Amino acid sequence: MSVTPQAPDASSSNDPSRPATGPQYVPQQEGYAPYVPQQQGAGNLPPWTGQAPQPPAPRATNTAATTGFVLALIAAVVACIPLLGTVSWILAPLGIVFAIVGLSRATPARGGVGRPMAIWGIVLGAIALVICAIYVTAIAKAANTSTVSSGSSGYSAPYTYTAPAPSYTYTPPSYSSGSSSGSSSSSSSAGSAAAPAADPNTFSAGTYEVGTEIQPGTYKTTGSDWCYFERDKNLDGDLNSIIANDNVQGQGVMQVKSSDKYIKFDGTCTWTKK
Repeated sequence: MSVTPQAPDASSSNDPSRPATGPQYVPQQEGYAPYVPQQQGAGNLPPWTGQAPQPPAPRATNTAATTGFVLALIAAVVACIPLLGTVSWILAPLGIVFAIVGLSRATPARGGVGRPMAIWGIVLGAIALVICAIYVTAIAKAANTSTVSSGSSGYSAPYTYTAPAPSYTYTPPSYSSGSSSGSSSSSSSAGSAAAPAADPNTFSAGTYEVGTEIQPGTYKTTGSDWCYFERDKNLDGDLNSIIANDNVQGQGVMQVKSSDKYIKFDGTCTWTKK
């Protein structure tokens, strides 16, 4: 609808107290267009409210929990690899520290963000340390076994032990033997001299001192069931004191030397100097 401006009435134009009747013409200022209200509907923009749209609120994060989980996971995987697993000795403690910090930040006021990752970071870090400890124990045990084996193969005794020679004391049995001049009994104990026979050149069982009771020379026997002679350098009664000895069955000959100290006869035979 448009309004047609009309000229003011001359009769009333001069009377300021008289109100004007009818439509009035209002002059428009240059540069401003008249405001035309718009009806809200399809194809029309919503009325301007004068407020800008608000951006969405940022989501809460827990960087410490995420870092601890990642480090602990890498440490647990690397720990299963020989030699390379030594890196886990550094990664696992770092992961546990970051995970503990992240767990302390996952408070209810912050919505508990990062709490599961922080817990898993602590668990994986502990598993990595256990695996590393098992590897170190196994390596130390293997090295100890190898050292013991190599040491045993190259072992040499610090000294040489020589066992002393055994000592034996022979005590021959005593026999009683008769001769043509009578019977004589002698004991074969060391240091006991037998009674001389009737013939100074015939000797039966007994111990005789060379040069005093028996003279050096060659002696023979006709033999008997058992006959034994022994040349000694002393009367100690051990093996070291024997110079020579022998068992004779049947006829036999033995030599008494001037270097001998004692002669011992035993058995049922007699010895006669040639």
